[in-house]
Formats: sequence, C-alpha cells, structure tokens
Amino acid sequence: MRIPLYTRSSDRSIADCPAQWHIANQGIEENTASWFEIGTALHLVAQHCIEREWSLKHTVKRAREYVKQHIVDGEALAPMLWSHNRPRLDEVSRHGEIIEGVNRLSKRLITNWWQDWMLLEGETSGPVIMPRLSWPPMLEVFIEVAEADTPEGLAGLKTQADALFTCRVCRGHVIVDWKTGRTLRHDPVQLQTYRYGLETGMGLRMCGCKEGWGFFYNMEDGSLQQVTEYDWTEVEWMMASSQRTKREEPIRATPSWKCDWCVGRSVCPIWQTDPVDQEAAAVLIEINRSRYIWVADPQPTLMVEPSPDDTGDTHG
Repeated sequence: MRIPLYTRSSDRSIADCPAQWHIANQGIEENTASWFEIGTALHLVAQHCIEREWSLKHTVKRAREYVKQHIVDGEALAPMLWSHNRPRLDEVSRHGEIIEGVNRLSKRLITNWWQDWMLLEGETSGPVIMPRLSWPPMLEVFIEVAEADTPEGLAGLKTQADALFTCRVCRGHVIVDWKTGRTLRHDPVQLQTYRYGLETGMGLRMCGCKEGWGFFYNMEDGSLQQVTEYDWTEVEWMMASSQRTKREEPIRATPSWKCDWCVGRSVCPIWQTDPVDQEAAAVLIEINRSRYIWVADPQPTLMVEPSPDDTGDTHG
C-alpha cells in the first residue's frame, strides 16, 4: 500500500491516536461518516460557487445535490455513521422536537457561507465579513515544502488550503479555512502549518496587519476564529514527531470521546471484546505497516467535477 512519506496538516492529530491514522491509511475501516461526506461536498460547493459566481438560490440547489450524491457514494462503499447533529432525514425526537435533516442542514450552512463571502462591499472591496480582503481568493491552494528545504530528519510537507486571500492594506496573504462541523474552536496548528508551507516552501508573505493572517470560518454560525500565534519551530517539531509516529513508534490506540465518531472503531484493537480478537487486530495493523511503500510525491487531492452543464446562474 502506498503511504505518503511527507507531512500533511491533518497529521497534527496523529499523536492523539496513532492507531486511527494507520487504520485510515491502511483502508481497513468498516464505516464512513455522514459528517465527512457533508463537509467534503460543501467545500466543493464553495469552490465552484466562487469560481462560477453562483446565485444564492443556485448555490443552495447545488449544495443539496452535492451532499446527497456524496452520501449516496459513501454508503455504496461502507455503512454510514450518523450523528444526531447530522441526521439522515428530517426526524422527530422522542420529545417531539424536529431534528434538522440533511437538506435543511445543507441549506442553512451554505446560506450562512454565501451571505458572508459572496456578497461584496463595492467593486474594489472584499466579502462583507472581511472587506479588507481582495476578491476573488485563490482556491484549494496546494502547498509544498521540499525535503531539501526542511531540517535533517524531516520528509517535507504537502498539504492544501481552502482559500488564500490578499490583504488590500498590506498586500500580504490571509489564509481562510471553511469549517462545516458543529465544533466552533479548531486547532491553530492547521493554519500554522499552512503558513509554514506558504512562507518556507513558496516564498509568500503573510499579512502583517493587526486584523490577522489566518482564520477559521464556521458555517454553523458564521463565526470567525482568528489564529494569532505562530512559531515555525513548533511546526517543524510537529512534522518530525509525526514522521517518527508513522514509521517507528508502536501503533497504540488511545481511547477518548472521539472514539464514538471514529470510522475505524470496529477494527480498532482496543475496542475488541475478545482478547484473541484484540491481539489479532493489533497484529494486522503492524503487519500492514511492514508492507507500506513510502512515496514522496503523490499527486494532490483532485476535486470531482460536476456534470458539464453545471454552469449555474450568477449573483451579479
């Protein structure tokens, strides 16, 4: 199995549970998750909306279509995990309350996003939520730091940022990452990793204004989380520690509240009730690791395009 040798921003969480990382990369999960499919679909909608200047009505329509298709495709591969926050249909709880269904959820999240980012303040301004940003942004920016440009022992960095804007005040760059989940606080290391790659590997300069260089945008409520702190040495430490965990350190499973939402729980050693099954699961993961083919330069993730007639209507 081909495993990326380089570091990705998502590797920042490998220390929390190495088993989850290995299970995911070995492809032995027995589930997929609705919140993953919803998030992937809405990121794709946001990308196409900006590129094709869709109206709000058309964006909502496409959001419903994209989310439905991603869920259908996901269920075709593996049983789907569902959360009460991301339900299958419009449902009524045991208390008689209406729980938001996927269609309504898709509409609400993408409407929040569209009203904040697609409405512009004047021809020379940026989105209403941050008018100082030039429009349009660069989207799905592939970030790379070659191994030769990192300290000895690191394997380089390859990752991808949702959106990269230019500040109209200082002409520096501003990173924005769209978030589709219920959680409203996110790990700053993700954007710090993007910054490290953009500065070290691509020679770009981040915004130096007091308003900030990096933000998470939560579609759930339209809020922004600003990332202010940055230490490039901490990013390099994360890169080095994740490489050791991938290649050398024991594959341990670390139970936590996150286990309830882990698509690899059913094949995780720590969740096997029979000691024989537990040992077998652990041995399988270690054997699979011995078969890894470490590759330094896989292609960046490719977005799936919709049908050729998907031109939409513009918001004007």
